[in-house]
Amino acid sequence: MSDPRLALRSKYEQSFFDFIWDILGYHALWGPLHRDRVCDFLTDWKRSEAVEGGHDLLRFIKVLLLPREHLKSTIASISLPLWIWTLDPEQHDFPCGPETRFLLSHGKREQACDYLREIKEHITSNERLQWLYPDVFWQKSSESDLWLKDRFNVRRNEPAKTPSMMASGTKASVVGHHFDWFIADDLVFQENVGTATLRGQTLRYFQQCMALVRRGGRVLVPMTRWHHDDLASTLLDPDGPYKNVVDSLVLESGYFAGEPIFPPSKEVPKCGFDMERLEMKRQSMSDYEFFSQYENNPQRDASTSFAVDDICRFRFDADGEIPFEGERAYVIAVDPNRSTDTQNDPCAVVCAAVTDDQHLWVVDIYRGHPSGREMLFRIREMFQRWRPELLCYETAGGQNLWVEELIRDGYAWDIHYPVMEMKRGPNKRKFDRVVSMQPMVERKQLHVPFGGDFDGLVEEMVNFGVAKNDDMVDALADIYSVMHDVLPKPKFVKQNTPPAHKFLLENLLASKRDPGSTRVRRVRPSRGW
Repeated sequence: MSDPRLALRSKYEQSFFDFIWDILGYHALWGPLHRDRVCDFLTDWKRSEAVEGGHDLLRFIKVLLLPREHLKSTIASISLPLWIWTLDPEQHDFPCGPETRFLLSHGKREQACDYLREIKEHITSNERLQWLYPDVFWQKSSESDLWLKDRFNVRRNEPAKTPSMMASGTKASVVGHHFDWFIADDLVFQENVGTATLRGQTLRYFQQCMALVRRGGRVLVPMTRWHHDDLASTLLDPDGPYKNVVDSLVLESGYFAGEPIFPPSKEVPKCGFDMERLEMKRQSMSDYEFFSQYENNPQRDASTSFAVDDICRFRFDADGEIPFEGERAYVIAVDPNRSTDTQNDPCAVVCAAVTDDQHLWVVDIYRGHPSGREMLFRIREMFQRWRPELLCYETAGGQNLWVEELIRDGYAWDIHYPVMEMKRGPNKRKFDRVVSMQPMVERKQLHVPFGGDFDGLVEEMVNFGVAKNDDMVDALADIYSVMHDVLPKPKFVKQNTPPAHKFLLENLLASKRDPGSTRVRRVRPSRGW
């Protein structure tokens, strides 16, 4: 009598979706989306069209862009490795079988370890999986020769120093190992897209891990968009270095089509999206965030930019002053650079005048990649020129040592810097800080001179949310956030005393000099005293 497991194994050999549904029990999947599009995409490895020289290349990198909460990690990072280990290498054109080795990376290493934990729970607790594949998976974790938080082994016939699966993160390093599959799940997330430096670090980590992929290996990049200049933009660039080796599936939520691509299922009604839930998501997020995370198109939002016609341009007068006669106070904001490397984010020092009519006049800008001493010189030079009421600086990890140097430098020059720390909490994102200036700009209360870096500031504002650099506009947003604290107060003007009050005052003074000379009659007011 034949083993009933053979027919089932043959069935799941050919159907990744059925394996997820029947064996792993993820019943929140939606067939038209996850079976017909996602699973078919992940198991079909194509070759590029012939390039120069007549050679076609294997598209060994797959980029999977699904909206948030559409189960991309459940399928690509948890289910796919389990399925790959059960396959017969002779029946497929990609690395598979129990000997396959995975590197699973996430922007946060702890999240990658959580994915490993769920995979290991399937191995040790899923009775259907254990019954069907006793030659691949352990019955108990104690049977394995390697079973740690960030790495483990399945049953293998050949010894190898590289584990069956290893977890990593963008701030971790992996050395001495090589893998058949590299799954880069959400290397990009909210905390590492704020600057070009952080985005560049993510790209370099991806490239370093690519070097660990063995010949004939595969790379899978399931991710959510957070920025127009993130890892996905590099991989999907039609003129970029990966254009002939990347295959992509980019899907939108269906909000603008009026038909969600992942409707709620009867089995798991809490998963999925109807139009009401998508509308709730859009109302709770900025347009840029919604277009990035649910439409996979962060450049689609035009509301984050400023209209160039709303920015007032001016020229300094003969004395180098702004064309304004009223009271003013100056503020300097510093966005420091981490490195003198020109590929990293530059330093931006911006000075602006806050006038008593609540207008903001930009008067000085420095932008570059200075050394530490040069940056202190630039700040001191600008401070001595404008004598500001406040000197604001951005708080960031490892960047505050220069402030202590600045204060010591001030002692040497007999300068007291009125420094103010701009703390960056979870509710103080750059996007929100910059967009908060829109009402002021639309009221034409922002004035920027012509020429030089001033033109660069206007360009950053007009292209904010699309351009790569936003350091000057970020510093300007810091000045805007404190402008009401330094706003010149209207001077008190002494009013002329009305004649009746003047007469009363004279009588009171006379009565004090000679109590018997004058009597002042108290008149009861119409209401109360």
